[in-house]
Order: sequence, then structure tokens, then C-alpha cells
Amino acid sequence: MSSDAEPWLNKLAQDFKDEVTDENLLSRLASLNLSALQDQASLTSGRQCTGSYPLDRGGYNTVFVLQMKDSPDLIGRVGLFLWNYVPSDMVSEDEAATRLISEVATLAWVRKNTTIPVPKVYHYDFSPDNPVGARYMIMEMISGPTLARGWQDISPADRKKVLAEVVGWERQLLDIHFAASGSISDADGTIGPMALSSRLESNLRQPYTGPFRSTRDYLAAHCLSTQAKYRKQIEHGTAGPLTAYAIQWLDHALVGIRNLPEDDCIGNSDVGLRKETTFALFHDELEMKHVHTSPSDPTRLIGVIDWEGSRVCPVWDSRNYSTFWHDLDIQVSADVLDADEAEVLKEHRRSLLMDGAEGWPDDSRLWLQQLLKMVEQRKADMSNRDSIDEPFLEWFSWAEEAEWVQPHEIAAFRGLKRFIEESQIQPKHLPNEMQPAIETTDIAT
Repeated sequence: MSSDAEPWLNKLAQDFKDEVTDENLLSRLASLNLSALQDQASLTSGRQCTGSYPLDRGGYNTVFVLQMKDSPDLIGRVGLFLWNYVPSDMVSEDEAATRLISEVATLAWVRKNTTIPVPKVYHYDFSPDNPVGARYMIMEMISGPTLARGWQDISPADRKKVLAEVVGWERQLLDIHFAASGSISDADGTIGPMALSSRLESNLRQPYTGPFRSTRDYLAAHCLSTQAKYRKQIEHGTAGPLTAYAIQWLDHALVGIRNLPEDDCIGNSDVGLRKETTFALFHDELEMKHVHTSPSDPTRLIGVIDWEGSRVCPVWDSRNYSTFWHDLDIQVSADVLDADEAEVLKEHRRSLLMDGAEGWPDDSRLWLQQLLKMVEQRKADMSNRDSIDEPFLEWFSWAEEAEWVQPHEIAAFRGLKRFIEESQIQPKHLPNEMQPAIETTDIAT
């Protein structure tokens, strides 16, 4: 750590040093060949790298500052998991490589197609079998503190201006459409398999990672991926009392999904704003901690980092929109931000995102967000059968009453409704040995 480094940088480095004290973590850190990383930084930049130090750790990577002689320092992001717990869903080698490949490609695409300031990547190695001992990339360092650190020092008027700039970035991404859903795999925007999200509890896992050319395939993949997870639980003896029921439930849901309208529109029966198959790029964690500001002016935004896990998804999938409003809620809870101001900022963001359109960008004529939530079936949804059934029954009742939804569009979901009704006369917890009644087949990707 340099004595003349910016205070925010020294603070981050000191926090890392204070947090990573466990012998197991330190041993993992020592397993890296940082000299090889420094040599590569020298070779890549044509300048001498005189040293390095750890700066931060994320869910999948550890970040190092590469100290350069007579030129700005660089960043080395190394694929080293530096936490003392075992992730609930271990990432395979192929999935880890896909994440890095996609991040490099996404950064190049964003630089080429938008005005969003992102760091430049100078070098990368997708293989863990390299002299460093892990996958890594060497990239430009965005030299400034995060917006999260300086937010409380910004006036209310300037906060609205800052928020408007961030929303402007979101609108740029929403206005560029792709032919399929997945993750960007090259600088030209070619869509490949969907990389794992760093934030979402439910991730698509191989072989259900696409790319997807329709809403139906996107929803079906989530359904099949959830089923595969449950079948693995039965195989490993870790299934819960509702696992077998959930598998059968998803069989019936899949029939309905595969019979959804092929070319539906967002909006009501009078306003067709966009196709349900509109796909756009979303930053996986567009939060204050990933937006950097000028060291001398916290209102001047100079870079957006951490694009790993960013995906091209249907615009109706509201899970992918920025979590800035969650940041605001956290600041209200911490007495950093007044609750009334937070609501003003949220409404300001909403109006900017709508930008004169007839509806919110994630409006969906068939309330597809609810369908997706149902087939994801997060752990919290598995507490009892009602927690699985009621969201669907609510959606189906809504769809029957919505004047813009035609009966034939939801007819294939009546099988799931009958299954639920017939199951209500059975014990609430079915034996795990019960096998699914309907064979499923993989969707075409």
C-alpha cells in the first residue's frame, strides 16, 4: 500500500487487511504467484510494475492494485474465492470461465456502443492453469471513491442530478435490443450462454443457459433448471417434504409456458409498446458501490465497475433493474437519508426511466414477472404447499379477469390449476419417493 495513495484507496486496502486474517484465507492468498501477475502487467503496459497489494474481495474474485512506475496503477482481478464459507451452489470451471469471458466482452461492447464510462481491459487469461495460478484480467484502474462513500456529502439537488445520470445509463442499455437472451460473448455483441448472476438467488445452470430467442424458452429454462435442482436433491438424499410435489407442479407449469403466445406485446389491449421478446443488457449489480466518482467532486461520475454476471434478459424481467432504490432504503435505515427525500428520488428515477412511454419498462401484458417468480421457487417459497400454489392461483385469477388476456392464452395452465385443486384433498406433505407424472424434455437452445 502506498503512503501517497488516495485516502479512499488506503481505507479499502486497510479494510481488506483487517478482514482477511484467517490462516486458511491467507494460505489461499499466498497460493497465487503475484510476481507472475506483476510481470504480465509490465509486459502488457510496457511500463515496470514495481509491486502489488490486495484491495478488495467479492463473491468470485480478489482485486489487487498493480503499482506501476511513472504511469497510473492498474487493477488485477483474480479468480480467487476468499471467504470462509462454502457457496450453496458451487461454480464449475466452465461456469467460471463463461463469467470472465462474458465480462471482458461486455466491457468492450459497452465501451463501443454507449457513453457509459467503464474500465479498459488490457489483458486476460481465461485458463486457471497459468503462471499466476488463477483466471485473471488486468484492467484500467478507475481512480476515485465510490458513490456510496460520498453520497451523504452531496446536496439533495445534486443527488437528483447524479441519479439522472445513472438512469441515463440504464436508458442507453434499455434502448439497444438484442436478438436473443444470454450473455455477451464478444465485442460485437454476439449472445452466448447466460453467465451466472452474482446477485440473484436463482441462477440458470447448465445445460439450461441458452441463448434464448423467446420469452417462452427463457421461462421454460428456469422451470427445467429448478426441476433439475430438485431431482439432484432427491438423488443426494437432501430433498425436503415438498420436493416431489414441486417437481410435478413444474411439469404442469411447463405445459402452460410452452403454450404461451409466441409473439406477445407489452402493454394493454390498446397499447403495444414493445414485444415481450425485447432483450436488453443489464448490469448485474448497478449499485452505488460500483459507481466511482471523482476524488475532488463526488457529483462527477467517472466509472462503472464489476460487470461480471451481467446478462441480456427480457426487459419485463424486473429482477435485473438497478438496485439503487435498495441503496436508498439502506441509507434511510442508517439515518443517512431522509425517508421523504428517498421517495422523491425513487419517483424521479421512475419518471426518467419511463421517458414519456405509456408504462414502466418492465410492464408485461401477461404479468410474466409473476410466472417467473413461480417457477424459480426460491428456498423461502418451499415452507409449505400454499406458498407454492397461492402465487399461481393469484396470477391465474388475475389473468382470467384481465380484459386484455384472451382465454386461449392461458388455457394450457388449467392443467396446473386442476393439479393444485386435486392435491388439496391429499396430505399437505407428499412422500419424496413420488415421481413426476409427466416426462419433460429439454428446450431447444
